[in-house]
Amino acid sequence: MSIGSVIGRLKAVLFTGVMLFSVFAGADAWGQAAAKEESGEGIDAVLLLDSSGSMLLTDPLRLRDEGAKLFVEFLKSDDRLGVVEFSDGAKVVRPLGPISSDDRANVAQLISQIKTVGKYTDLLAPLEVAESLFAGSSRQGARKILIMLSDGKMEPDPKSGNADDLTNRLLNTEIPNLKAKEIQVYTLSFSDLADGELLSQIAAGTGGVHRFAPSADKIHSEFAELFVAAKKPQMLPISSKGFRIDADVQEATFYINRQGEPGITVISPGGVRVTSESKSDGIKWFKGSEFDVITIEAPEAGQWEIVGLPKNEGFATLLTSLKLVTTWPSAINAGNPTRLEVRLYEAKKPIILPQMTGVVTYAFDITPTDKVSEPIMRAQLSDDGGDQDLVAKDGVYSALVEIEDPGEYRLRVLADGPTFSRYQQQPFRVKPRLVTLESFKERAGYLRAFAPKSAEKPPQPEPEFEDEEEEFFRLRLSSEVIGSKKQQIKLVATGPAEDRYVLPLTRVEELVYVASAEALPRDDKYELKGSFEAEGKRRDRLFGESKVLEFERLPRKGRKAVEVVVVEKKQEQSVPLSPVWGMLLWLLVISGANVGLCLIGLSVLSKAQENIGDVAVVDLEPIDSIMAGLMVLEKKLQVVDIDLEDPIFTATTAVPLLSRKKAPEAKADAETAVAAGAAAGEVVSDDASSEDTLQEEAKDEAQDEAVEATEVEAETEEAETEEEGDAAESGLEEDSVAEESSDDIEEEAEPE
Repeated sequence: MSIGSVIGRLKAVLFTGVMLFSVFAGADAWGQAAAKEESGEGIDAVLLLDSSGSMLLTDPLRLRDEGAKLFVEFLKSDDRLGVVEFSDGAKVVRPLGPISSDDRANVAQLISQIKTVGKYTDLLAPLEVAESLFAGSSRQGARKILIMLSDGKMEPDPKSGNADDLTNRLLNTEIPNLKAKEIQVYTLSFSDLADGELLSQIAAGTGGVHRFAPSADKIHSEFAELFVAAKKPQMLPISSKGFRIDADVQEATFYINRQGEPGITVISPGGVRVTSESKSDGIKWFKGSEFDVITIEAPEAGQWEIVGLPKNEGFATLLTSLKLVTTWPSAINAGNPTRLEVRLYEAKKPIILPQMTGVVTYAFDITPTDKVSEPIMRAQLSDDGGDQDLVAKDGVYSALVEIEDPGEYRLRVLADGPTFSRYQQQPFRVKPRLVTLESFKERAGYLRAFAPKSAEKPPQPEPEFEDEEEEFFRLRLSSEVIGSKKQQIKLVATGPAEDRYVLPLTRVEELVYVASAEALPRDDKYELKGSFEAEGKRRDRLFGESKVLEFERLPRKGRKAVEVVVVEKKQEQSVPLSPVWGMLLWLLVISGANVGLCLIGLSVLSKAQENIGDVAVVDLEPIDSIMAGLMVLEKKLQVVDIDLEDPIFTATTAVPLLSRKKAPEAKADAETAVAAGAAAGEVVSDDASSEDTLQEEAKDEAQDEAVEATEVEAETEEAETEEEGDAAESGLEEDSVAEESSDDIEEEAEPE
């Protein structure tokens, strides 16, 4: 494998690893954001207290003051508090600021000093003043909360404007402003004189919760409910058997509704008895006329007992790093399945322990609060990746909740383990369905009055059965859809064969659409359902469906066949992937593409290596003259003794191996070489008897060389007559011949 391919694979692996890390790091960041939002830490709260004269009639004992003081007692050191009173106008009683243990008594005194002498009630003024408090003293990371208490309705001073104008400003201007600034309003109305509908709209428009107290003696318990909804603290349920504190709790605050009992006693796991008269370090006891609030710092771990508790009317809020986080909206639409999700956090990190499945029990119940009722729903939450849970064993326990009846409800969630318990409760509202569907009868020509008029088409004749009754379907939209964009409204009929038919709708008035039963393709039984989908004001998705309406169209004399414009065949419903699975699938695709590119590159390189053997190589033949010169050199290297007086080392007799001289010059050199060879023979020969023989042999060889030189001269003259383009080639041939002649002469000249 080449280095390039290895580097490519390493890049692919590193890319995939970085992407996976970013996914899981992002998931952890999402979890931390959820924990921060739902943990109930750090709120900036402003109490808006009605001081109009009508409060003297509805709350003569000023029990509302105790409810407000109860809210103050629940606040912690990381919270801030402001107080505003309102009637004709609004006035700041306490600016928004920190709340300490020493401040609580001062705040209680300020609340008690608020006078109820106003003649009018302006519900817009306190919201505007509170908004200015936040603008002048904002704090990053703290949730902004308004708690409004009133027993009246919009009845402003005529000098300020009429009730309708101020109400329109409140709903259409102030509420959107508060929502845009993420300021939630929690409202509490008591007595039948209060405009509960308007206060409920204020709360719903800002993401808050509305509560109703039928009498003044219920104000404190409703204030407790509002605190729980706004603060979302970690809690423990309190029963006659007491409650269990685990070692992770740094502080516990108990709210106990005495319901007329003279007093209660709290017994620690070590047997220490504490009452409202006890004075002990680390224990604070606030006693109201109907309730007690007890705060214990660093409580002892173990089972605590409460003596004198009439029934399970209380809870404890905890300051702890082990938190139960609940994801649930403050309002849902009736008939829309909504997912409830809960999980445990240690500090700001989610706890994911698959081995704890089955050890810790997660359960919930839902109870109506606008009427006397038992819980309408009780169930356990699951983390098995089934129909109600998205991912198995990820630490998120889920359940799908669907409620049909609009109204006010309370959700309670409990996580119970072997050594700890965590509990949360949250009030919420169930709004009417976005779409309702009903059938009705009307004369046959009912929809003709709403058909669009066109000057191009002539008037149509009246139907034959104009005065007979026909059946129609009325689809009504909720006022919540007003202002939404990209609206899609459908009425779908499903036949026995499960084919779906989209019926044409005619708008008869704002938010009301009608379709005729005559638009159905044939007489048969059908199930009809209306649906609405749009983009909300905040670009969120609005979606709702009506209940299923069962309908049978009976045969009727004179009915003509109707062509249905849109027919939808039954299709398999695809299950949408969660965002996490979608991201993982995308990463798998990218990784597969990288691996595929690496494999393709390796295949190309392998084929290239195989084809190297097929490349044609030029076969170069050796040059004879060069080979002859090399042989001469090899022979000379074999000579051990070299005589420097040898004539071949002189300038006049030395013949180069390669010469570009012409034939005449080569002939002369050959004759000189013959003479030199004879002289050399005389020098090197010491045997006188062989001298004559050597001379004769030298003469013969010289004659042979002369003949060869003559032949070379003739060949050279013929070569010179060739074309100029072959001059280079002729030169090479001449050089080769000359070299051969010189080599032969040198060989003969050497001493034998």
